Amino acid sequence: MAATSTVRFETELSPDGETPQFTLKESDQYRKGHYALQMTFFRGKVYIHVQDNHKGKQVSLPLDVFDALWVIREDIKAGTDLLRNLASPPSPPLITIAPPKKRRVELKKRAIPLDDSDDELII
Repeated sequence: MAATSTVRFETELSPDGETPQFTLKESDQYRKGHYALQMTFFRGKVYIHVQDNHKGKQVSLPLDVFDALWVIREDIKAGTDLLRNLASPPSPPLITIAPPKKRRVELKKRAIPLDDSDDELII
């Protein structure tokens, strides 16, 4: 079952006073102003800029691509429902066991006298 949330945008004019801009006004999941849609006209095409004001990212789509997304919206919803149904619970974190530390063993040579006299040493 798909989760539904209320998302409402409000229309306002951008600072230049001519470009319409739609800003997130009310949502169950997102803060006010988190997302914004802005329209521009460039080289004979209308573009819609989707802005994520929280992460500072923006995607620009021509209006015909945006319209195509609107046409396939039911297929997109069906795909998201399918993905949600196929999603399994997250796997537990892997238990990692650190390999034993490699210890370097050094044998030190000791000077041992052959007899009680200190003038001859075995090395």
